[in-house]
Amino acid sequence: IPGYGMSDRPASPPDIAGYASIFPALMDHFGLNTTNLLGHHTGAVIVTEMALTWPDQVDKVIQNGPVPVTEEERQFFIDNAVANEKAWAMQEDGSHFTTSWATRTAVTPGWTNLESMTRQVCESVRAGIYGWYAHNAVFDYDHGAAMQKLTQPNLILINSGDGIAHLAQRAHELCPHFDYVEMDGGTHDIVDEQPDAWAAAVASYLKG
Repeated sequence: IPGYGMSDRPASPPDIAGYASIFPALMDHFGLNTTNLLGHHTGAVIVTEMALTWPDQVDKVIQNGPVPVTEEERQFFIDNAVANEKAWAMQEDGSHFTTSWATRTAVTPGWTNLESMTRQVCESVRAGIYGWYAHNAVFDYDHGAAMQKLTQPNLILINSGDGIAHLAQRAHELCPHFDYVEMDGGTHDIVDEQPDAWAAAVASYLKG
């Protein structure tokens, strides 16, 4: 999404609608009239908004780790996760790298793939002092209410070791008509940890 990876940074903190607004340009770029959407965590929120805004162009939606938080949980994330991201700053001794490493490993207990972890941390550091933009947008968005408005076929995909697995289970309770798949184990980085099983779950749904 804009501001991450090597993409241009938004001029100001965007909301989810702002992130979702890239959808028409992506469709035009790939010459697509309709498509399926998949998003992981923050991405799950963004694809929900895309599907709501351009329903005729979206066939199926996969939300890998949706975020239907309560108001109390929303405030907790804003006061802690987002606040910590806002406080992140480069340090002359380079300790901002170890701080980012510690933050990342805290949400992936037991995950030891150093190549994957290094890539994730480098992307976080690349976003720098603007890294809080995405999570700030996520927790300013009522994902629970939004997903209940979706009309396309939906899959809630989660793995039991994901730190927000309980939110996916809540999403399934809010939208029992959505398909639901829960993989066993893993952590936040299920795509890197169990790529074959994860891809199989995605492919099975899209082909079904």
